[in-house]
Amino acid sequence: MTNDTFLQRLDAIVRWTGVPALTEQPPRRRPMRWPSAVALALALGGYGVSVAQNLSGSGTYLGYGIGMIGFAVSTFVRILGPIKPSGSFVEKIDEWDRAIQARAYLMAFKVFAVTTMVALCLLMGGLAFDVPKDAVMQGGIQTMFLLFTIINAVPAAYASWAVRWENVE
Repeated sequence: MTNDTFLQRLDAIVRWTGVPALTEQPPRRRPMRWPSAVALALALGGYGVSVAQNLSGSGTYLGYGIGMIGFAVSTFVRILGPIKPSGSFVEKIDEWDRAIQARAYLMAFKVFAVTTMVALCLLMGGLAFDVPKDAVMQGGIQTMFLLFTIINAVPAAYASWAVRWENVE
């Protein structure tokens, strides 16, 4: 029997699991070209299906479900995507990462602003043409999830498509 302390034994047990070895390696950032494009296409397609059904009826729920799948995919794209998180202690961010991050988020802001204006015009048009209040509320909810998907997926899509990933690492 060894003279290890209790804490040293606990450390040995944790090292035996292999988790510390995984955390010692830098996380691998990879381009997420197609998953980010699919997330955006699903979210926009779901929103389009709902608007085509006048934001009421069973077609709206189909559009909402398609949009939610796009939102879920965009969440994973943001977590696993090419942009490093800003406040991370594990991943150090250099000037190149900051430049890509800034350009990607500026592009996302442009897409976000245009989408917000178009969605607001659609929702205000719905109010002007006496669309039922429930349909306008449903449109507002779907607009929020569309915008959340844009915030998650557009920076990853921009960083994935704008960078030559063979030269990066």
